[in-house]
Amino acid sequence: STGHLLNLGAGPAERRLLGWKARIVANIPGNYQITAISVKGGVGKTRVTAGVGSVFAELRKQPVIAIDANPTYGGLGRLIDPRIQTSVRDFLAAEDLIDYPRARYYTGQNKQGLEVLAGNQNVANPMALEARTFTDALSRARRFYQLALIDCGAEIEHPVIPAVLSASDALMIVGSCSVEGGLAVETTIDWLAARNGHELLKRSVVVLNDCYRSANKDFIDHVRQTLGRRVHSVKTIPWDAHLRDAVTLDFPALRRRTQLALMELAAELAGGFPTAGALAG
Repeated sequence: STGHLLNLGAGPAERRLLGWKARIVANIPGNYQITAISVKGGVGKTRVTAGVGSVFAELRKQPVIAIDANPTYGGLGRLIDPRIQTSVRDFLAAEDLIDYPRARYYTGQNKQGLEVLAGNQNVANPMALEARTFTDALSRARRFYQLALIDCGAEIEHPVIPAVLSASDALMIVGSCSVEGGLAVETTIDWLAARNGHELLKRSVVVLNDCYRSANKDFIDHVRQTLGRRVHSVKTIPWDAHLRDAVTLDFPALRRRTQLALMELAAELAGGFPTAGALAG
């Protein structure tokens, strides 16, 4: 109304967005690992990992790696980059990983710059993902990638899980917006607490992914009032047909609401960046 003669400054939504971006691009003094975990499959854990990882890669403008820690032919690799032909097996066997360009040969990458270290897909030549295997792969990756996102399978009692958790700085505990999804989140929290994971729970974000288009305010409020007290925070990802059904995740194809929800989630997870390594050992 002033004909652009008066600049009233950024509005609340723009200031909130700028705040999220500032947290996402914050310096990491060392390495930082965010792990997605749930005792229940089918809640969109892999897709949330790819989505929030894409936000980090797009905004940080530096290499970000997503690693498939699902021991049974996980789909993270093809969800991020369907062209990928290498896997963690090739990454571990490589004898020439002396710099980033050579490491990059073994990873896929999407348009936002998120790289992926895929799990083995060769059913004729299976690869047992053991604790030592994962630890070796992560140790190699950390030489070239400050920020790593780990996608675990639903087999929470698998021997690789303790190795993943011992290296984690923060968790995404993913569930759906249903009673079953809420119970799965509660079981995951109980499981972690029973294994002295209280400090890690303080850096955990419960992610309610509305993959079945069943969200309602009462359910979300109940989770926040009960389980929210046991973790750092509770965030929601709205229903999005592309997020649920796409063979390959195309971030621009997501609804704007979904993109913003993933950005808010990334900002929440980035809150621990300044104290990277605080949970080591």
